[in-house]
Amino acid sequence: MSTGKTILVVEDRNSSLKLFQDLLDNKGYAVVPITDGSLVEDAVLRHRPDLIVMDIQLPGKSGLDIIPALKIHPDTRSIPILAVSAFTMESDVARIMASGPDAFMTKPFNILDFLKKVAELLASSDSVKKAV
Repeated sequence: MSTGKTILVVEDRNSSLKLFQDLLDNKGYAVVPITDGSLVEDAVLRHRPDLIVMDIQLPGKSGLDIIPALKIHPDTRSIPILAVSAFTMESDVARIMASGPDAFMTKPFNILDFLKKVAELLASSDSVKKAV
């Protein structure tokens, strides 16, 4: 059962990446895994995902650097980004949100909350595409 939606998952920890892949595969999403921040921008332009799940602490390039770059690029700015991080201090969350993601979740997260947020972001992206 494919939804026809592609989700780019940017996560450097294998166990977390596998969890994201399993959860999203089970819901019928096509998952493109990326483990190095320096590869994200090219992968986004190549795969044109419907959503990006972005860890913040990455090798190569930080999510805090990648998110603003994607949000100012005309070809990628409309792709919703769900930032995920184990950083939970208020100052960390404020800094992450200031980088421009559409939503943020702390790790570990509730699986149902994660899947609900993914569905919400995809639905809001669909309504924006229809309005354009």
